[in-house]
Amino acid sequence: MTNPILCPEGVQLGVTVSSREEAVRLAGAQLMALDAVEPEYVEAMWEREQKFSSFMGNGVAIPHGTDEARKFVKHGQIVFLRLTKAIIWDSEPVNLCIGIAA
Repeated sequence: MTNPILCPEGVQLGVTVSSREEAVRLAGAQLMALDAVEPEYVEAMWEREQKFSSFMGNGVAIPHGTDEARKFVKHGQIVFLRLTKAIIWDSEPVNLCIGIAA
C-alpha cells in the first residue's frame, strides 16, 4: 500500500508558533510523525531555510530539505500548518506553512 502524499493527520489548524525556525521545525516534526522523513531531514529543512528562504508570497511559506537530504526521505509527504496568528518571514506575514518531503 502506498502512502497518500496528503492525509488528514498532516493538516493542522490553529497552530501557534513564534518564529520562522519554530514553524520549519514543527513542519519537520509533523513529517517525522507521519514517518515520512528521518530526523536529519528536519535539520536539512532549517539549514536550507537559512540559505534560501521558502517564503512564496501571499502569506505562504513552503519549507523543504536540501537536495543532499533527499536520502532521508522515506516517502513523499506534504503537511499543512495553518497559523492562528501570522509570523514575520522575510519581512512579510506568513499564516500558512506547507512542509514538503520529496
